[in-house]
Amino acid sequence: MAMHDVVIAGCGISGITAGLQAREHDLDTCIVERAATDQVGKKICGDLMMQESITRIEQKFGISIENYPLKGLEIRFSGIGATHVPIPLCTVDRWQLGQACVNEFLERGGILRRGLVRGPVMKAGSVAGVLTQDGAIDGSVIVDSSGVSGVLRRKIPSISCEKDLLGLAYREILRVKDSIDLEYAVLNLDNHLIPEGYFWCFPKGAHEVNVGVGGLVKGQTHLKKKLTAFIDSMGLEVRDQIDSGLGIVPLGRSLASQVHGGLLICGDAANHVNPLTGEGIAPALEDGYHAGLTAAEALEKGDVSCAGLWNYNVAFARGYGKVHAPLVFLRDFLVSLSGKELNFLLDTVIDGENLGEIIKGNLPSIEWENISTVLSHLMRFPLFSRVYSVLKKMRNIQRLYAQFPTEQGMFFSWKNRRDQLVGNTVKR
Repeated sequence: MAMHDVVIAGCGISGITAGLQAREHDLDTCIVERAATDQVGKKICGDLMMQESITRIEQKFGISIENYPLKGLEIRFSGIGATHVPIPLCTVDRWQLGQACVNEFLERGGILRRGLVRGPVMKAGSVAGVLTQDGAIDGSVIVDSSGVSGVLRRKIPSISCEKDLLGLAYREILRVKDSIDLEYAVLNLDNHLIPEGYFWCFPKGAHEVNVGVGGLVKGQTHLKKKLTAFIDSMGLEVRDQIDSGLGIVPLGRSLASQVHGGLLICGDAANHVNPLTGEGIAPALEDGYHAGLTAAEALEKGDVSCAGLWNYNVAFARGYGKVHAPLVFLRDFLVSLSGKELNFLLDTVIDGENLGEIIKGNLPSIEWENISTVLSHLMRFPLFSRVYSVLKKMRNIQRLYAQFPTEQGMFFSWKNRRDQLVGNTVKR
């Protein structure tokens, strides 16, 4: 069988973006996807995207995507209060998004093969292809975009040894009777209903919503009951259910390294979902772009070793990585708070605009106003102390990711420092 320049396992957002970017450089690119072509894009997700991601897809690949614009994110907590985060968002039809991208890929000369990827083809310790039920498909650079299953990376000992934190999410797309009076995507933290998770309600139109529940919980029946209670609390009168389903969500930290000889790891396979909002499309787009670009650069230089592909690690760590890593600390802190504590925190210490900046990776500094707030609420000093500790950890790990080594030889020293900072902060 002919050798491809790039072989991609999975036709999700990161996989199709990697394929489109590889075709930008005229690389012989083959995507292996288990679903039929007309089923690509059918996935259990929140359908939420950043507006800038829509713009990027259109500018980079000429693909226009219909979307329902939202003003930002509304975070509610235990029925006590809410704060608004002004980040332009939108909801999309995930299937239409997938179809538009795969059609563009095929028009550009990409190859889409239907098959179930079972693992990597290994040669001299490097990945040199993928194994399917019909045999091997060889490639110079292999991209694991197989989602949370990570069918390739889990067969690489140096990468598979990293711990995963996986959660469940159950979502329904509903048509409702009355017009939806929501201008924001709603994220509800309610530790009475779901102690280690959250609910969401993302409008998709005047009479359509994507609602769901996710977190460190067990069982579809349990989640469905919780979601029904949340739907009632939102005052939604359901006309009919358009779709429903259960999915697995990566909730832990990103892989320390997303690179092996001949292999790049993208999207959910690398645990790149936004820890706070659960949004995975924006990081998947970023991963796919850098994977395609890195593959092209490595092939041009004739070096697809781990060192030759190392720039992909650097691009992630110094880009989205330094945004993602602090948000894991923040997510774990927020879900540990009571409703009253969360209400006080977001009403007094961190407002919606500050939280929006944090989500973008811009961490706040401790200013005089913060000190004045502490002095005027001495009874809340233990909470302020915890906030300060979390912000310090967030700044330290962000600084570390910004210093990710450009040479592979310095990686283990960096990883040891990361592991020391992370400690046992993630609940298991």
